[in-house]
Amino acid sequence: MNPPKPLIRRVVKLGLDQAKQEPEWAPWGILQEDIVDDPAYRDRIVDQLRRCHGGTEEHFQTMYEASMVRDEGMARTLVLRQEEFRREHNAPHRMIVSYTGGGHVQYNLPVPKRVARRLGGDVKQATIYMTSFEPSKTAAVRALMEEPIADYIWLTPMGKSPSSTPCR
Repeated sequence: MNPPKPLIRRVVKLGLDQAKQEPEWAPWGILQEDIVDDPAYRDRIVDQLRRCHGGTEEHFQTMYEASMVRDEGMARTLVLRQEEFRREHNAPHRMIVSYTGGGHVQYNLPVPKRVARRLGGDVKQATIYMTSFEPSKTAAVRALMEEPIADYIWLTPMGKSPSSTPCR
């Protein structure tokens, strides 16, 4: 579902406007696509980037732009498949299940909102945010539920590696 990694790396390095001039854009078919800036998503992701990564404001901006490209690419792929199903089966709706990282579904902003925009709102979506859980981290899970990060939270057991504090 993702755009090619070299394309995303170019956006991080050069910024969206300059990267769009690169030849990698044409083969993937995203050149004619709108990469829509979403202020609510920008605020959330740039805040996360500031808290979780070192860098300059310019670097946070190009990382955000790369996130937009990835999310638009994923939304584009999902919508193309949905439209194929509709045509091939002459059915108005088909169920599509996609598996992405939690950052691509959080608060229905990244991919779900872009899918809805592309389908003119003609879609029902449910998001599942998967996170690891250990009893001592109950407050962190409650925080995810207070301002719902997703429609559902799927808790998985902690792995054997030492736990790290998630950066949200």
